[in-house]
Amino acid sequence: MNANALFCQRIPLVEPSSRRCVKIAKNMDSRIVNREIRREIWPALRVKGFDAFTPRTVWRHFPDRVWVVNFQSFNSYFSLVDGCTTFSFALNLGIYFHALCEEGKTEVQAKPKDYQCHMRRKLFKTIVQQNYSRKDIWYVDPEGLNLLEVIDDARRVLLADGIAWFDSLSELSHILEILVQENESDTLFGIGAKWSPHRKLLIGRAAVATGQEELGLRILSAAEAELQSIKLQFESLGRNGRQPKRSTAE
Repeated sequence: MNANALFCQRIPLVEPSSRRCVKIAKNMDSRIVNREIRREIWPALRVKGFDAFTPRTVWRHFPDRVWVVNFQSFNSYFSLVDGCTTFSFALNLGIYFHALCEEGKTEVQAKPKDYQCHMRRKLFKTIVQQNYSRKDIWYVDPEGLNLLEVIDDARRVLLADGIAWFDSLSELSHILEILVQENESDTLFGIGAKWSPHRKLLIGRAAVATGQEELGLRILSAAEAELQSIKLQFESLGRNGRQPKRSTAE
């Protein structure tokens, strides 16, 4: 294989008949990954209605919610421990519901971070990477020789599994059912353990928003009382920890 072949891969990205050659710089870094995300994935998400873009995060706005897609890169410490490169990436999804927003937190509604969303999940690659077994991280090799392969797989997974997940969580009445019945999993987290104070807050807000105001307010009151109790216990522990020890001679 000659040098040009090493730095120029041809992989079908949109249609089998459409092939593009990308020269990978010898000094591979996240900027090159950003470039390919912008070229190959952002246009496909634009077609799906996403309307705000940064190099690594996009949003789609609805009257009652916001969809978030984030390509997460990694710092050098994580990469060293995990065995991936800093420009490998994970795909994080989130849905931010205005009705579930904490009162007074409207400033994060326009462009919430994925970790600020009420419902979250990760996506999983479909390609097999022999030298890297984790399913939730797309490994980009140090020279970037597999970059187009992983970008293509991420695009396909996002448009299939990702959009389907977003679409399945569009009705607030269905969200309320999930909050009451479901446990957290790899494909749904951020909602807290069943009947934890955090989960109760979300259930209460969803109940109020779906017209079950009396039930919702009762659950909200219980959740706030539990949170206040936890806060007081922590404050008590802090006070006790600051008290000076009495001398044994006293």
